[in-house]
Amino acid sequence: MKQQFNKMLKYIRNHSGAIAPMFGLMAPLLFAAVGGAIDVSHGYLIKQRLTHALDAATLAAAASAKDGDVKAKVEQFLKLNYPIEKIGRVYDIDAYVVGDEVYANAKVDFQTYFIHLIGIDEFDVYVDTTVEREVQGIEVVLVLDVTGSMSQEIGELEDSVTMFVNRLCGTSCPDNVKIGYVPFSTSVNVGPYGLGEDDEGNYYGDAFVNNPTGRDFNQSHYDQWHGCVLADFDEDTNGLFGGNWDMYRNKQVYGTSSYYYNYESYSHYNYGNRKYYYFNHNSNCNKTYITPLTSDKTRLLDKVDFYASGNTLGNVGMVWGLRVLLPDFPFEEGAPWEDTLTKRVIVMMTDGENTMPGGSSGYSAYGTTSEHSVRKSDLDDKFSETCEHAKNDLGVNVYTITFSNGVDAYTEQLFEDCASSAGNYYDVDEAADLAEVYDKIAKELANLHIKN
Repeated sequence: MKQQFNKMLKYIRNHSGAIAPMFGLMAPLLFAAVGGAIDVSHGYLIKQRLTHALDAATLAAAASAKDGDVKAKVEQFLKLNYPIEKIGRVYDIDAYVVGDEVYANAKVDFQTYFIHLIGIDEFDVYVDTTVEREVQGIEVVLVLDVTGSMSQEIGELEDSVTMFVNRLCGTSCPDNVKIGYVPFSTSVNVGPYGLGEDDEGNYYGDAFVNNPTGRDFNQSHYDQWHGCVLADFDEDTNGLFGGNWDMYRNKQVYGTSSYYYNYESYSHYNYGNRKYYYFNHNSNCNKTYITPLTSDKTRLLDKVDFYASGNTLGNVGMVWGLRVLLPDFPFEEGAPWEDTLTKRVIVMMTDGENTMPGGSSGYSAYGTTSEHSVRKSDLDDKFSETCEHAKNDLGVNVYTITFSNGVDAYTEQLFEDCASSAGNYYDVDEAADLAEVYDKIAKELANLHIKN
C-alpha cells in the first residue's frame, strides 16, 4: 500500500506543470459559462419586466391619448412603469396607431456582468405589443341626482357627464356603444316619450302614460303636462315594464283654498280668470327628463343641461334606469336579451339620503305624502331590492357614487352594497373630484384588451 501511495505522489509531481497551464486556459471559459447563465437569467427577467411595463403603458396611452400623442404617452407611462433604477436602460421606444390598434415596441440595453470576459459586453432585449382600442358592446345609463341640494354642484355634474361621454365615445360613438340619462329627484320625468313622441314631436312608440284629458307635453305652459309620472310602490320592481303610468296630479291653489286636481272634471275652475289661479299640478316635477339610449354623441352632449330641484327618491331613479337600459317596453333601445356580448351598466349617483317630502302639501312620485304610508325606510328598502334585482336577476353591472359631505354613513353603506363589487363604489367629497370618478369608470368600460 505504501509503495502505491508513493507512486501516486511521484505522478502528481511529474504532471503538475501540465495541469496548471491547462487550468489557467480553461478558467475564463468556466467562469464565462457559469456567469453566462446568470446573465441570461437577468435577460429573461428584464424581458418579463419590460413586457409588463410596455403592456401597461400602451393600454394607458390607448385610453388617454389622441392618435398623434400616443408615442409620447407610451414613453411617459413606460418611464413610470420601468424606472431608471431597474436593470437595463430603455431606449428606441416607438408607438403608432393603425385603425383601432395601437402598436408599441421598446428595447433595453443590458450591460453584462460575466460574459464580457468572452467579448460580449452588452445585449439588447426587444419587446413589442399590440393593443386593440375598441369599445365593444356597452350600454350604460347614468342615473343622476338632480335634487335641490345639487344646485351648487350642477355644473360639476354636467362637466362629469360630458367627460364620461367624450372618454367612452372618442370622436364619435361606435354603433355598439349607447349611453342614456335618467335624472331623478322627487320623481322621474319621462318627457314626451310618455305620450309616444320624441323631442321633435315625431312618433316614438306606444304611449305609456295615461292622459285622460288629452294634455300635451309642454314645459313652457303651466296648464300642460311637464313630464313627471307617479309610481306604484308595490310594482316598482315587480311591474318593471307594466306601462300605463299616471301623470302628476298635484294640488291647485287659489287664495287660502286648495283642491286636488281632477283630470276628469275641471268645471269648478274659472278659466276666464286664469291669472288669479296657480295651477301647480306639475309642482315638484323636475324639468330635466330622460334621454333614452343612443349612439348619437352630439345628442348626448346637447342633453347635458340639468336642473336642480326636489327631494331624493333614489329607488325611483334606479327603477327608471333599468327601464331605459333594458330592451323591453317602454324604452326599447337596449340590446336584445339574447345578446350576451353587450355589457349592461348603470352608474348611480346621489348627493344625499332618500327623503320623502313631509307635510300635507308634500308631493312625490307616490302622490301626496299625507295620503300614503311610504316612508324613508321604505325608500331605502326598495332601493336595495332594486339593486339586487338589477345585479342578480338581470346581470347589470352597477357602479355607485356618493357625492358631497351631506351623505350620511348609512347611505354610503347602502350605495356600497348596491354596487356590483367593492371596487365599483366611489365616495367623493369634493366637487372637483366627481369628474375624475366618472372618467375612471369610463376608462374601465372602454374594454381595452391586449391581443394574444
